Amino acid sequence: MNAANTSLAVNPTKLTPLRPKQAREHESSPAEANRQKCVSIASGSRLVETVVSPEGRFQFAVSGHPHLQDSFVRDDGTEVDPSYNLKTMWETGLVKFPSRPAPYGSTERLLEEITKFICRYANVPKEWMEIISLYVLMTWVYDRFTAVGYLRFLGEPGTGKTRMLQLCAAISYKPTIASGNITGPALFRTLDLVRGTMAVDEGDFKNSEEWSDMTKVLNNGYASGAPVVRCSGNDFMPESFHIYGPKIISTRSRFGDEALESRCLTFETREQPLPAHIPLQLPLHFDMEACSLRNQLLQWRFDNFHRVEAREEGMRDLFPRSGQIGASLAAVVPNEESLKRLVEFLSRNDAGRRAESPKGIVLQALEQTRALKRSSATVGYLAKVASTISEDLGGEELTARKVGGILRSLGYVPRRTNSGYTVDLANESAQVNV
Repeated sequence: MNAANTSLAVNPTKLTPLRPKQAREHESSPAEANRQKCVSIASGSRLVETVVSPEGRFQFAVSGHPHLQDSFVRDDGTEVDPSYNLKTMWETGLVKFPSRPAPYGSTERLLEEITKFICRYANVPKEWMEIISLYVLMTWVYDRFTAVGYLRFLGEPGTGKTRMLQLCAAISYKPTIASGNITGPALFRTLDLVRGTMAVDEGDFKNSEEWSDMTKVLNNGYASGAPVVRCSGNDFMPESFHIYGPKIISTRSRFGDEALESRCLTFETREQPLPAHIPLQLPLHFDMEACSLRNQLLQWRFDNFHRVEAREEGMRDLFPRSGQIGASLAAVVPNEESLKRLVEFLSRNDAGRRAESPKGIVLQALEQTRALKRSSATVGYLAKVASTISEDLGGEELTARKVGGILRSLGYVPRRTNSGYTVDLANESAQVNV
């Protein structure tokens, strides 16, 4: 698979050797006019990433170069600086960056450090901890893939889903925190500028104007080459915004859109006693710990970016969407045993998704109705049973119209009766599997 090279705010060209700041202090006005801003560049053999010191100094880390740089110069003489739009975003915690590349040992050790970091502050089952760690690592090379899945924490208030989102976002690649307090234009422009990992806390604001814009990001942001287009300015010129990238989401309920649901790896958080070692509040040194891990992950990106490719081994027997998600996670597994566990996890996840899909829920409604020794049932009755099952699973109401369509896809033919449209529950030609 070819690399999906990404240039942020400027077009990628071959970089020239870097120059120290002192050599540029007395540049002429024409040179000052020939300057550009960017956040990151992945082009050719060299990567460039914005880093921020604890004191708030913005610089560039460049792969293969031992020192941080205030700017770099392109072959055409254009001087590039860190984007001036980032300072307020960083100061308010909207976007987080590393402070410098740092040694990490090996991929196995780095995954262990990610696991230790998260487990210090949250109680996570072992099998999910491995998947979550792989997802965080994958975000640091997501621009090597043409599609990525979303990591979603699903649960009621007080079950720890926001804590999980905070932990994962803090160590993901250029995390941008979004919620109901961000407008559509600001959301699109921020994602287009930063091009990292979007974290959406409490993504259930469905009846707001912001949700309409967020839905567009979630529906289109899983694949490269699918920007959001908006008209701007007095002349209403179309403007496109890059929204592709990893997404970490917390919600109370499942999405009504089955396609969007299928893009999510969903960890259901549940209310449980909190182990004594887990603090009720994140400590003041949390940000420092997270930055230290981001620094190691930045060096890992520099070392591994050009060797990472989507890996489809073992993925073709899964649901197509699961295989697509799995191929990007498999690209960062450290060994064959880890790959085997990933495939097994995705297979189990598919089985659960099959049962919790609208079609699976309708099949459960048919089963429950047959258990009552009924030979037929109206579509409206089956819709009520299916909706009860769906709501118990955290899903939405299934209308009679939708249930009727699913029944037809399963081979049932509703017939009009005095009681309403009715299906024969003894229909032997109907499908029995999802």
